[in-house]
Amino acid sequence: MPENIPFIITVQNLDYEITKFIGAEIQLKNNLSEWIGKANSLKLKVVLQKYLEFVGLDIKKMQDYFNNGKALPLGITMQEMRSLIKETNERVLKCVDFEVKDSCLLTCIKAINQYKTNKYCEALLFAKKLDMQEYATIFHEMKVNEEEIGLQLIKLEDEINTSILIEL
Repeated sequence: MPENIPFIITVQNLDYEITKFIGAEIQLKNNLSEWIGKANSLKLKVVLQKYLEFVGLDIKKMQDYFNNGKALPLGITMQEMRSLIKETNERVLKCVDFEVKDSCLLTCIKAINQYKTNKYCEALLFAKKLDMQEYATIFHEMKVNEEEIGLQLIKLEDEINTSILIEL
């Protein structure tokens, strides 16, 4: 490996990041199920269900492909994702109005989605820099899934927030 490649872009670090991705996705999967139950809007529930399916597929894909049967270290996750999930749970708990809760939940999920999109884009670039095309392909697929959910969230946000503003 060329000496001028920063430490962050080593195969070992990419593998560690993948382990963190899996931990973060598992955390998100566990919380998405709960958030679907707390959402009032049927359209929001549908988008969150689709997101849950994407997250489940991403977890399986990463576990199957990247780990090659190796045991995962337990407890490794992304602190940022943990914080975003915690913030979402705290904000949703404080909302009593159903429409405001949906808006709040949607805003928080968008932040999580944007964070994940950026992280998968970063991993994609690292994999390409390391000439690991198979990894790059998988990260690209996950980034595209995040972008698809992101577009659905933006569309839904306009709808949900417009209905709240009309009531005011």
